[in-house]
Amino acid sequence: MTAARVALGLFLLALLPRAAMVVYVSQDPVLARRVLATDSKMVYLPIAANVDGDAGFVLARDFSAPLTIPPVYPLWLAAIFGLIGLPQGWVMVFGLLQALLRALAVVALHRLAARWLPPPAALAAAVLYALDPWEAFWTPYILKESVAVPLLIVALAAWYDALAARTARAAAGAGAAMAVATLAWFGAALLLPWSLRRLWTLGARRVTAAYLGAALLVGFGWSAIAIPAVPPQVWPHVWEKVVLKFAGRPFNPAAPTSGYPPEKVDRRVESDLRGLGQGDTRQRVQRLAEPVPDNVGRSVINLWRPVHAGSSPLTFALFGVPYLAILGLALFGLALARRERLDLGRLPSLFLLLAVMLSLMSGGIRQRQYLAPLMALPAGLALVRLAAPRRPVV
Repeated sequence: MTAARVALGLFLLALLPRAAMVVYVSQDPVLARRVLATDSKMVYLPIAANVDGDAGFVLARDFSAPLTIPPVYPLWLAAIFGLIGLPQGWVMVFGLLQALLRALAVVALHRLAARWLPPPAALAAAVLYALDPWEAFWTPYILKESVAVPLLIVALAAWYDALAARTARAAAGAGAAMAVATLAWFGAALLLPWSLRRLWTLGARRVTAAYLGAALLVGFGWSAIAIPAVPPQVWPHVWEKVVLKFAGRPFNPAAPTSGYPPEKVDRRVESDLRGLGQGDTRQRVQRLAEPVPDNVGRSVINLWRPVHAGSSPLTFALFGVPYLAILGLALFGLALARRERLDLGRLPSLFLLLAVMLSLMSGGIRQRQYLAPLMALPAGLALVRLAAPRRPVV
């Protein structure tokens, strides 16, 4: 079977369950009202409407938005507004577009897996990710992860392609892809030092320079737009908002929507924010950071729990059991790779880095979408070995 046919098959295999979930949700009046996530409703859609209306990348009462809000998703929404407006049945339209992106991410994941796994294991990893019920579940929701996760996978695939090609052109493309992924999700900024270290140790100086140069070019391109849009008096308080994002919104693990920040921050934090510009900035940041240790413990629980707290047994069967199966396969696959000395391209170290960061930033089940593709790779290896235990994977 040719590579093109495999890619087409994986694309259709991933697209069908995601599109089916979108159609199902959009036809249900109750579910259709829930697809708009709080951050999309309060942040991304208003910014997109302002961009589409030529008002600029602005958010009411938040003058730091160009520096503290990842721009790719609101710009993606603004592009959709500009092309088709907000048509009747927009939930289905947006959901189907997100289904296309997520299906393309499966194809990119297969390309990434093929770099480090035998062909059967790479295919199994892509199939597991394509059929993951959680991935289908998230597709109808208006979330930045529907754009950020595919871009993250594409950036990783491009980087490994550049690593194999060792050309400045491929490295520049990978650097640009990495920068765009970072502008879709700021957490992807961790990929830059992680990937640069690998290139530097290989001694590929020219390739490293091309990679870093392209990444910085894209980053500076956005900075040239964002920095002038932020009033000078707001600059000292940008870090306060960053701290607030992971420290000022405590999680409640017993809540039905565990893993999501509440819509309102506590009064103490609101008071601190109203006092921006008054008193010592360092002291306010320290007060905002006080809940961090407590949040980290809750965040770890929320990040790895099979389903949201309060979910029904049916929900656990449909989503929790497959998740636990994939997690178990991933752990077994890592053990196999270590025993057989298979090089997974240091992806396990990246997985650990992202998991720690999400725990510190009050991650939840929703944020696990960034880890799911990396979990699928060792899970695919384990699945192939379990299916054919007497035939070693070479």
